[in-house]
Amino acid sequence: RRGLRPICFRGLGCVNPRPPPKKTSHPLTRAIAPSPRSVMADWSSLPDGEQLQRRLQEDEEAGEYTKYIAGVEALLQATLRATLPDDLVERLWRQLVVTCNAFAIRCIDQKKHATALELLGRATTLAENEEVMSRAGTMELKAFIADTNAFYYYRRNKAEAALAYVQKAMRTHVHLKDWSHVAKCHLHTGCILSKLNRHDEAIRCLAQVLAMVESGELEVGGTQPQKLCLVAVGTLNRAD
Repeated sequence: RRGLRPICFRGLGCVNPRPPPKKTSHPLTRAIAPSPRSVMADWSSLPDGEQLQRRLQEDEEAGEYTKYIAGVEALLQATLRATLPDDLVERLWRQLVVTCNAFAIRCIDQKKHATALELLGRATTLAENEEVMSRAGTMELKAFIADTNAFYYYRRNKAEAALAYVQKAMRTHVHLKDWSHVAKCHLHTGCILSKLNRHDEAIRCLAQVLAMVESGELEVGGTQPQKLCLVAVGTLNRAD
């Protein structure tokens, strides 16, 4: 049975990380896994933006992910000493980190494990750039990267390592009170515990999502939280 696919995060910069679709996926995430074909990042505010966008699209389509990230990083480093406003530089830097993480997810799907680890390491280094990022921003991004590390180790059948990373991600999201991402981590934790044959604990993780709704921590007015709840309820019903 194919395993966990991260529920991709949205809303950081202009990025909507979207790994290529698979024919099969884990029932926990089938209903909410994104299906489009490319990472959509807007770099038009950088010098020669339109030409840059075309070149980066070519790099992405060719699978030259490290080249893509290195090129944008070099341009952003140059803008740190130029005239772009600080808030724009930070937004673009966050976008770069999210894009790097999204490419790592794609490489995990494609079983390009060495490249995935390289991109995860690069994303971590970029997220830790104190010259650009706020402390809270760094924490948030590193939590996303930790969740992707959990995905990596899950796919490599190293469930204990995967569990450690997803719990690390969850602790940060709890600290930041980012409840939708806490809920996603509960779902991912449930997948991992199931792989470890710790099924009672896995069910309790899924029940936590419903408890978050009841406590008001997770609002049900938006599409994504509703889907999380439906997935949790459906899985609990199957378990019953």
